[in-house]
Amino acid sequence: ARFPHPLPFIDWIAILLQTLLDGVGILGNVALLLAIFLKAPKNWSSYKILLINGSIIDLIAALSAFLIIERMIPASFGTAIIFLGPCTLISPLFCHRIHAVAINVQTHSIYLCAAGFAYRLFILQHIDSSTFYDGKI
Repeated sequence: ARFPHPLPFIDWIAILLQTLLDGVGILGNVALLLAIFLKAPKNWSSYKILLINGSIIDLIAALSAFLIIERMIPASFGTAIIFLGPCTLISPLFCHRIHAVAINVQTHSIYLCAAGFAYRLFILQHIDSSTFYDGKI
């Protein structure tokens, strides 16, 4: 994208850091998906669904955050969003659509965290305590 003036140095640092963090997020979630599919025990079938769903959602979130690399600027009419990421090479409409995806997966990720905690709480309340502790120290 061509800007009317060069980006300040601090913006380049922010872009570099966000790219680094998004890259770690993408690689980490791909590694997690591989571990789930290749190494997870068969008796984790219900929990694997939550793990896979969460990992895919987080992968999409990291990828969309990398594509948009947005900057929010307060203005008198609200908040202006400036896209600095690779989406600007395609079109402004593409940037807005990826931004909508990013907002939705962030919300979905919060719901998945709540579902994961609820599932673990349910399991902990319905298992026999002797499964983990046999009474011998």
